[in-house]
Amino acid sequence: MPTLSGPRVIGLYGIPGCGKSFLLNKLKKDLKESEFEYFEGSEEIESVTPGGLDAFKKLGTVQQTHFRQLAIDSIKSKCTKSGKVGVVTGHFIFWSNENQAALRVCTDNDLSTYTHIIYVNTPVEETAKQRLQDRERSRSNLSIEHLRRWQDTEVEELRELCRQRGILFTTVYPNIDDKLSKLLLDFQAHGEEYNNSIAKQHLEYALSTHYDELQTVLFLDGDKTLTAQDTGEVFWEKLSPSKVSPLSTLFSSQLGYSYIAFRQAMLLYEESTNDAEFDAICTEVSLQTPLYSQMFSLLHRLGSHNHIRLVIVTCGLRRVWEKIIEREGLPETVKIMGGGRLADGFVVTPSVKAYLVSCTKKIHAAYTWAFGDSPLDLPMLAAADQAIVVVGEQRSRSKSMDIRLLFRVCHDQQDDNSVQIDGQTQSDPKKARVAVS
Repeated sequence: MPTLSGPRVIGLYGIPGCGKSFLLNKLKKDLKESEFEYFEGSEEIESVTPGGLDAFKKLGTVQQTHFRQLAIDSIKSKCTKSGKVGVVTGHFIFWSNENQAALRVCTDNDLSTYTHIIYVNTPVEETAKQRLQDRERSRSNLSIEHLRRWQDTEVEELRELCRQRGILFTTVYPNIDDKLSKLLLDFQAHGEEYNNSIAKQHLEYALSTHYDELQTVLFLDGDKTLTAQDTGEVFWEKLSPSKVSPLSTLFSSQLGYSYIAFRQAMLLYEESTNDAEFDAICTEVSLQTPLYSQMFSLLHRLGSHNHIRLVIVTCGLRRVWEKIIEREGLPETVKIMGGGRLADGFVVTPSVKAYLVSCTKKIHAAYTWAFGDSPLDLPMLAAADQAIVVVGEQRSRSKSMDIRLLFRVCHDQQDDNSVQIDGQTQSDPKKARVAVS
């Protein structure tokens, strides 16, 4: 499973003229140089090439690749010694002649070094103006159409390469200054241990009401457990109806359901919408996400007891579930833990779900129940004192759960119960009852 290891080195990419060097200089002023180390890729190549850049430009492709590799290796070594996060301006493709093939200059050493790549997705019309106005570099006059093709090719290929190599990738623009600094600070701090610590802080807040009376905590998955909907898929259908959901591509890749995969999912949401757009789509998704009537009844019945806490812990979108719970009149008794945005501070993974259950048992000595429907919930189900597998509608239930659950039950001897959901979504607690068998 891919993990973040070694020094953190962040590539700052974008087609020539998009403003990478300007942004790098601004970052030097905005962020502490005691924590970040900044590199112009071309300057590093010059420093390792006998004769400098002029000599480098006269070399053949194989020799140029050699010195590019030496340059990124030098950057990695410097960051390892200093303990700082490296920020490097880099080139992926050179394509300054519209009539010639693109020249890809990214090396395997680059992909082995970068832990994150941020692509400066400046509108090509603005990039074209900046190229014409550049007094420091001689830039060819390229059409808007070619610049767009160049940029689109870089984004598409980098996104795929990063997914294959376990590198976190995102694009930035507009409001780039503020967003870029926030991303760098997040990338500097974040790792699985840090993620767990933030999740634990949110758990403590969720359990703080009537703290002295706490005896029992129910942890409930959201999508396919409380509802038949997959709210993440619905979100992307609304955002890009004609495109395949990027979540399907992401989670079916070799990243699987790892920490890096869920961090990448967060970055996909972050780059695709601003805060207002994101919230508006979450509202739309919530309005077409009715709860199973049995689960609605369960939440209403148990929410009135001070010694019981109800926590929805979702690998999906926190904001969608907040809106659903607000709609159902339960925001005071049902707490939501989830991610989807940079500002959330953490992502929920299968291991995080299990960690939260374990923390609740160890720190609070509370009796724990876990409700889930898919293999992603198995660690949480195994960690809880009582595990409830929710079997929903035939068309929407997890297709891989039955055999995996059977395997876990046989090997762990976990006494799992199951809840058969009849598919009704009427929101009337008097008309629904959960049957546990």
